[in-house]
Amino acid sequence: LDNAKQNAAANAYYANIPASSPMHLTAQVRIAQNYDSMGNRPEALKRLNEIVGTNPTDLDALTVLAELLRADKQYDRAADIYSQAIAIDKGAHIGDWVLYYQRGIAYERGNKWDKAQPDFLKALALNPDQPQVLNYLGYTWVDKGENLTEALGMIQKAVKATPTDGYIVDSLGWAFYRLGRFSDAVKTLEQAVQLKPNDPQIN
Repeated sequence: LDNAKQNAAANAYYANIPASSPMHLTAQVRIAQNYDSMGNRPEALKRLNEIVGTNPTDLDALTVLAELLRADKQYDRAADIYSQAIAIDKGAHIGDWVLYYQRGIAYERGNKWDKAQPDFLKALALNPDQPQVLNYLGYTWVDKGENLTEALGMIQKAVKATPTDGYIVDSLGWAFYRLGRFSDAVKTLEQAVQLKPNDPQIN
């Protein structure tokens, strides 16, 4: 039902999962996500905050809440929840790169670059070849006019890993432009347009 976007019907089934079931908490998180899918974000956030309040060490609930807060542009609160998730296992596992990456995005969107940059670097320390992190940090450096040569190398590495991602190819074109390599920029941006022909920003 979820996959068919019949969110209300799916929630009726999730609500029937008893509190004694090991799947009860997961079901409650899905109910909240479905409220957001149905356009009721306040209810989704209310339910997720209640879930996290009674289950403060549940990573799934924490990350879903943080993602929803970030989507709602509550960047400071989102960063706080990501910090809570990172603190659970000290952010030492390879898979924790995603928590640092997402917290970095929350910091960056909240105009706290001094906190965002270390998170992106930490994410790369845990997963050096992750194309999304390479692209995000590289693009932001390019946009700020910082570390342009290093940023170009990072974005090129990201493009090599995901050559059909139009947004990452677009980042490479922007890097070429900022470096004054205009013919390379035009060629690369044309490739990005072919990959994402309906994106207005790339066009």
